[in-house]
Amino acid sequence: MALMNINLTGTPFTDYHLVNVGAGVFQLEHDWWTKEDLVIRTAPAWGGTLLIEGTDYTLGTKSNELSARVSAAGPERQVFHQITIINATYQSGDLYFSGKYIADSNEAGDINALQDQLGAHTALTGSSAHGAVSAPTASQLMTRDAAGRAQVVAPSVAADIATKGYVDGLSGLALLYIEDQKPANTQGGTSVAGAWTQRVLNTVVTNSISGASLASNRITLPAGTYFVEASAPAYGSSRHKLKLYNYTDSTDILIGSSEQVYYGADVQTRSHVKGPFTLDAQHEVELRHRVENGFTAAGFGIESNMGVIEVYSQIEIRKIA
Repeated sequence: MALMNINLTGTPFTDYHLVNVGAGVFQLEHDWWTKEDLVIRTAPAWGGTLLIEGTDYTLGTKSNELSARVSAAGPERQVFHQITIINATYQSGDLYFSGKYIADSNEAGDINALQDQLGAHTALTGSSAHGAVSAPTASQLMTRDAAGRAQVVAPSVAADIATKGYVDGLSGLALLYIEDQKPANTQGGTSVAGAWTQRVLNTVVTNSISGASLASNRITLPAGTYFVEASAPAYGSSRHKLKLYNYTDSTDILIGSSEQVYYGADVQTRSHVKGPFTLDAQHEVELRHRVENGFTAAGFGIESNMGVIEVYSQIEIRKIA
């Protein structure tokens, strides 16, 4: 016999309720209890009639081992396991038991059954293990899929599990790169003197920033911290400058380098925008370019005409936080 929940000083229990116990041997909720602390009454809260040992009931299956251990730990007590109601008056109706229990028993059959249950539970896999899933699902256990992977939603506080997308963003791997691409032998477009003009951005080369997109030469970016490198050419336009502009808020984000080409000369240079910036919410941004002197058709770039596409405006944005 194996014992569990042992407390040699006794754990009190009150008004354990049984109905119609009959004339046979029975046990209480807890297997082993002390004779000296046992009280049996016909009503709860110490009410009703008090049953007397020898007249109304007898005790059986005494544990000498537990009795000795309990007595060594405190006042002398005898530990029993079974009760028989011998007074027919109390074999039907309500009985309430109070006292102190010492231990519970685990029979060999109980232990074997428990081991079988544990073994079956250990063998559970996938969704059979308490409905576990590999997809990010609220209030369900997580398991690995056939490839050994599991998913969670993007973190929101410091203690949350980080997703690959979140880590990539922190490590600079979340990248958006866009160009103004035109067919071979196509000029970059007319520049207008004295006006901040939107530069064309028409081709997403790569985009791994979740929530980022391009439409009508404007870039939509989610909240976050970014690092940008952009440039755009000007041809024969004298002084010129590029900037990154917040179209949503109508504010400048970053101002580009100061550049110059001699007006009318067959030369072009590029103005560069470079640096970090932070958006507190989703915004639309764009590149704007201003020249001192306008130039028709080729003011925003002279074509190379080498049998491949022409590339003019370029912008690379990395999400860093």
